[in-house]
Amino acid sequence: MTADLHSTPLARILLVDDTPANLYLLSTILVKQGYEVRQATSGKMALESVRTMLPDLILLDIMMPDMSGYEVCRHLKADDLTYDIPVVFLSALDDSKNKVLAFDVGGADYITKPVQIPEVLVRVSTQLTMRQQQKQLQAQNAKLQQEIHDRLQAQTSLQALNQELETRVHTRTAELESTNSQLMQLQNELHRALKREKELNQLKDEFLNNVSHELRTPLNGLIGFLRLVLDGFCETRQEEMDMLRQVDASAMCLLEKINDMLDLASLKRGDVYLETYPVDLYSCLDAAIATQIPQMEDKGLQVDRPKRKLPIIVQAHPEKLQHVFRHVLNNAVKFSEEGTISISVQVKPSESDNAPQALIVIRDSGIGIDPDRQNRLFQPFGWGDGSKTRPRDGNGLGLAIAQNLLELMGGRISLWSAGKNQGTTVTISIPISSSSSSSLPRLDEGLQ
Repeated sequence: MTADLHSTPLARILLVDDTPANLYLLSTILVKQGYEVRQATSGKMALESVRTMLPDLILLDIMMPDMSGYEVCRHLKADDLTYDIPVVFLSALDDSKNKVLAFDVGGADYITKPVQIPEVLVRVSTQLTMRQQQKQLQAQNAKLQQEIHDRLQAQTSLQALNQELETRVHTRTAELESTNSQLMQLQNELHRALKREKELNQLKDEFLNNVSHELRTPLNGLIGFLRLVLDGFCETRQEEMDMLRQVDASAMCLLEKINDMLDLASLKRGDVYLETYPVDLYSCLDAAIATQIPQMEDKGLQVDRPKRKLPIIVQAHPEKLQHVFRHVLNNAVKFSEEGTISISVQVKPSESDNAPQALIVIRDSGIGIDPDRQNRLFQPFGWGDGSKTRPRDGNGLGLAIAQNLLELMGGRISLWSAGKNQGTTVTISIPISSSSSSSLPRLDEGLQ
């Protein structure tokens, strides 16, 4: 690809090498690929160039007379402005000792001279992609941190107002004995509100502590598999494709976690409007079940699917209804180590002005939930185990998202468990489409 001189460069690359021929070769190739390339023939010149304009990537020779590439990298990593710029070492030194040292001082990659141009281009592209993803992740984290900070500030103000109100209540109680009972009741309500705020703060703090882990885990997997491919550990094309599939899975996992957080924020702000359509309930349910089959097979879980008599057409948004089913089924698989996940479908006739409802009941034989904690599960970050360290993956947002989506579609969701190790039952209701309600079977016909 030949770059247009008037187009915006793909990225800025600083090329550091004391050999003019190497600078000319690599610079020519990179410029043709659309990159903006600056050159430095010594470590000192490289540091001065970085201070003038920060590059997106540095290709750094190790063996230079005035300052080695290792020393240059140490300077870069010690500076808050430059520590996160990826450094790719270029060297004729092929022994493991020098490679280990390169990574110890903060290098992101290591290319052995004489360089292979396709390899250089792939590694440069990979490092720039990883840097861009890192910047996006940092921006998302900063946004989340700011939102939490704003909420904490609001809660501090609310606590101050509550304290002021409590003082006024006590003063009023002393002055008006006849209203003592009413004022004491108000005071108790305020104490309960403060206690609830404290619980929410604890849940939010736990969420913040886990956000980094939740997002970093799939990102580390993505980076690790890419490194294996780029470093030539795949002996066959099939092995390489398997690794790339793992990269894709890790990337999709990371995207799903970020989307869940953004989706819930949009739902809470009321920014989401869903247009509903007549939708085949079984098609949505089958699509959601299909996404969980690999995890079920890994655990040896069985699924008891609903038996169909007639199609059931509900009024819903198909993609969001599948999203609801996926969240509930994912929880059932995640918290079950053996047994069967049972799914049944019933039709509840209309009552007064309400439309008939389709009832989807999903039962698992998993770890269950203490009854006194079940009311927290539909709140953001309200994990059912109540512990500071959760034994299973998850960001505590799935049921909250499912509830909000169902409410937008005129549906409801409820959960019940007899207790620990007693399994869990989730019931979802969604309105039947008016175009098909006249032909539906009744609840007492036993549709499963």
